[in-house]
Amino acid sequence: MKIDGIPIPKDYKSPLQQRGERKEDAAPRKIPTKQDFVQYMNEKPKNTDNTQICGRCVFLTTHTLADGRQLLRIHLTDLLASETDVRLKAKYEDNNSSNQFSADKDLMTGTIWDVDETSKGLPARGQMVTIIRFTKPKLFREECCQFTTRLQDLRCKDLAKQAVSIPAKKDGAQHDSIAQGAAPPNHIR
Repeated sequence: MKIDGIPIPKDYKSPLQQRGERKEDAAPRKIPTKQDFVQYMNEKPKNTDNTQICGRCVFLTTHTLADGRQLLRIHLTDLLASETDVRLKAKYEDNNSSNQFSADKDLMTGTIWDVDETSKGLPARGQMVTIIRFTKPKLFREECCQFTTRLQDLRCKDLAKQAVSIPAKKDGAQHDSIAQGAAPPNHIR
């Protein structure tokens, strides 16, 4: 077959047909631990397309640069880390100002430009955070996991409240309630 005298290759597929076959259209790769981030970096990815970082928010820090611009750093621990939010705060946030490297080497740290702690959409301590898009992933000193993201690329979910259906007979009706303070899966308090 030809179009205006130009032969069409036998195995030709349009860009739209090829799109359905691309790896990017598969489920996104999830990075839920610091070790997974290190492994990802050791694979030397060409880009961060179709890759997401997942973790629990330990704390946020705001920094003002000499030119007046602000940036916020979000510090994440492994998604299924068993430590309580109180223990993580004591270990990392409370010691961050005196020994930043000690905290950073155990966590995944994202930088968000032109944002401060008053911005809407930031996670609370202990919330599950999924970074759906990020750039500039790197390992500082071969162990500090760092990346850049944007506020609109954060997806926060509260792990401290899980919906639990509790059948209760009150006036013959079944009622649902929310268990306050329920821990994430495999969470030890």
